[in-house]
Amino acid sequence: MPKKGEACTTTGIYKAIHDKDHKQPHEVKMVKGHKFPPCNQCETGPTYELVREDPNLIR
Repeated sequence: MPKKGEACTTTGIYKAIHDKDHKQPHEVKMVKGHKFPPCNQCETGPTYELVREDPNLIR
């Protein structure tokens, strides 16, 4: 699973999974080549899981 700061390789909808209980998993739009965003409260997370590929997605 991709982690914060890594480049996205597949454009689509991802589930952000935080490493602490401060925030429930949530969906984010990601475009290929953009870096996965960090969380100010997570030490190592979040990690991201591809939910749905969407090559036509525009931010």
